[in-house]
Parts: sequence; structure tokens; C-alpha cells
Amino acid sequence: MKPLTIAISAAFMAAISVAAFDARPALAQNASEVSRARDGASCPHCNLFQADFSNQQMQGRDFAGARLRQSDFSAAVMNHTNFAGADLRDVNAYGGVFSSSSFAGANMTNASFVGAYPPCLPDCTSATAASRETRL
Repeated sequence: MKPLTIAISAAFMAAISVAAFDARPALAQNASEVSRARDGASCPHCNLFQADFSNQQMQGRDFAGARLRQSDFSAAVMNHTNFAGADLRDVNAYGGVFSSSSFAGANMTNASFVGAYPPCLPDCTSATAASRETRL
């Protein structure tokens, strides 16, 4: 029975070693970037993961390529905002206003735009649905 115990222990240690080398850093939000964005700055390519932009007036901003996954845009006014190439997976934009905003190439998997304006969000142009380009 002892050789089996040694074999199991060796296999367990090998699995732990592989997991340790495969560990990736957590990509939590960058609090200073979130603060700057909430204060009025554009923030292209910023890490705004789980940022709370609910009830904010943020027209004309540039969030192209930004990581906005799981962010809250409920009741936010984001007219003329550029979200091109942004990570908008799992965002909540309930009742948000996004007139003349661009979502070209944005990843909007599981995004919720219930009650948002215009009402055709997230994909207002059927001709470009495959590329997820939306000009509102």
C-alpha cells in the first residue's frame, strides 16, 4: 500500500506545480481609471471592470477598447460615446441612453440593454449584425 500512497502524493504534487505555473494575475478594475472616467475623462483601453456608471451623465466619451465587463450603465446618459472594440460582456444598461454612440466591434455577450434608448440596442443595424457595429 505504501507505493500507491507515494504515487498519489507525487501525482498531487505534480498537479499543484502545474497549477502554480499556470496561475494568472487577477484583472480587477483599476480604481484610479474608474475615478477619472467618472469625473469626466475619456478612458480608451482602460480597465474599468465592474465600474458603476449608473445614473451618470457621460456624453461624448471615448471608451474604445476599454474593459467594461460587468459594469453598470443603468439610467446613464452616454450619447455620442465611443465603445468601439470595448469589452461590454455582462454589462447592465437598463434604461440607459446611447444616442449616436458607436459599438463597432464591441463584445456585448450577455449584455442587457432592457429599456435602453434607442430601443433596438444592442444591435440596431441588421446589415452589420455580424460585426456588431452599431451607429445610433
